[in-house]
Amino acid sequence: MSDQKYTALLLVIDRSGSMAPIAEAMSDAVSKLLREQAHLPGLSTVDVVLFDHEAKRTHHLADPAQVQLKLEPRGGTALFDTLGAALFDFHRHLQSQPEHARPAVVQVVIVTDGQDTSSSEYTASAIRQIVRAREADGWQFTFLGGEIDAENAAEQVGISRSDAIRFERNHESVRLSMQRSSQRMAQGRSPRADNSGASSTGR
Repeated sequence: MSDQKYTALLLVIDRSGSMAPIAEAMSDAVSKLLREQAHLPGLSTVDVVLFDHEAKRTHHLADPAQVQLKLEPRGGTALFDTLGAALFDFHRHLQSQPEHARPAVVQVVIVTDGQDTSSSEYTASAIRQIVRAREADGWQFTFLGGEIDAENAAEQVGISRSDAIRFERNHESVRLSMQRSSQRMAQGRSPRADNSGASSTGR
């Protein structure tokens, strides 16, 4: 059985050039979200992947309370390639752990303010298949879209429209969207209400 007190978080965050007007607000809001998650009961770790036309994992199995995000916007938007690699690597890591050390809850938060412009390895269709496979394992997804049709953008990559949150490029909207995301995540870490018996680790 997986560790019922352990939640593994994966944050995939756009740092492309168009994020420049809200880079500081987003950095602060994400850091606050992580502090809030760290104060919930149980163990939590976070992986953070930042992307533009390239992707970089800045944190791996980090204590959320110790993560201070800093976005430095540049480049284009390789959303599909980043998601494909990040989800594959995260799943592979969880699978490599002894069953008793695997998290009972896996939560993925995706933040972007634009459509994919730079991917060459993965398509939207490929990401949909990956996301649906991980959802079948019990993973929880939240998609935040900045000044785009967040529901359609989420659906494009296999995430339910009800798991999409739109934000505007201003400090207050970013703050409120992250506050809403943090509340959703806290609810998702509560005793599972679906009684489906699905494993969140995909073992």
